Amino acid sequence: MFFNYRIHYELQIPSIIEALPEIERIARRHQEKELAKVLIGIVSLFIICHTLRVLTDFYEMVNITNIIYCNEAGRNGISNWIIRLNIFSKLMLATNASLSMVVYCLINKTFRKKLLVMRKRKTLHQQKAHTKMEDRAVIRKTYDVCQSV
Repeated sequence: MFFNYRIHYELQIPSIIEALPEIERIARRHQEKELAKVLIGIVSLFIICHTLRVLTDFYEMVNITNIIYCNEAGRNGISNWIIRLNIFSKLMLATNASLSMVVYCLINKTFRKKLLVMRKRKTLHQQKAHTKMEDRAVIRKTYDVCQSV
């Protein structure tokens, strides 16, 4: 978070970008601010999703002697609530891994637009491929009919 804040702070200070023509400078500043927002969003999501895991690990570290003693005595050394929190923290880690793309789409307009363009291209490509397959099937049927006559 500190480094992300520093990036955002540095964007406010005049820099080499100021030597660029006005239009390029405005576009560049806007692009850098968008990317800084995305970076801050991803890091914030990371911290939120990993905090529970760090806390459960810290609890286990502080109580490691009791846990080892209980395990040697044949009892469960870890409380049930820690076991449940540990399972939930693993869910949060998986959530973090899958939400980065969502953060990009929610925060960065340019990324969202390019993603939609790519999706449209893929859909058009699939439609063309499907049409070609249908055309080949029609040609094959016509050929089979002509052969049988």
